Amino acid sequence: MSNGIRLLLEKAEKQAWSELLVTARNSTMVCEHHNEPLLLFDPSTQRPLCRRCTSAFEVQKQVGLMRYCRRHLSGYHRYCAMCENDKTRREVPVPAIAASTAADLEQEGAVLVDVRRTKHVQGEIEGCLKLMYTEILDARSGDLVDFLATIDPSASLVLFDDDGEGRSYGAAGELVLRYGMENRVYVVRGGIRELRSVFSERYHEVA
Repeated sequence: MSNGIRLLLEKAEKQAWSELLVTARNSTMVCEHHNEPLLLFDPSTQRPLCRRCTSAFEVQKQVGLMRYCRRHLSGYHRYCAMCENDKTRREVPVPAIAASTAADLEQEGAVLVDVRRTKHVQGEIEGCLKLMYTEILDARSGDLVDFLATIDPSASLVLFDDDGEGRSYGAAGELVLRYGMENRVYVVRGGIRELRSVFSERYHEVA
């Protein structure tokens, strides 16, 4: 979109462009009938659905429902190509923090989340919640929504992988892009390899 059109929209709506984007994204995030997040997309009717939409169960028997990208307002199968491009280019604002900072954030109420799909480091940190990377990506399963319902809605999430920010950054980017969790999601540099030294009393080896 050209800068000229942006300026005209800002003038007409009396809002900054960043505020207009937030308004537009928020307006497409929640089902107006059930007040639940729009996670699914019915390709036959071209409309987004939440898990409680009655038609979702009827449609699912006939055609495969797609995931719904609320950033780009489109259906997708495994990944939204446009969002993946943003994440690959590290354009999604997700801070990478040190393990010691993660401990400080937990003291302030943040939740540590283990997103490892495979475990090169077999140990676990006691008290951390677990939600695999694939469960965050697969909106159709509803695991993420169920998980978020168990924690304080204002709590920050500190995600960690085995030894880097690759998978944890991808998961955090998903939370920012599709669930509006800006300024609430962090990833740990070095993953559990760094965290186990900070949380030595809570780290346990698992066979």
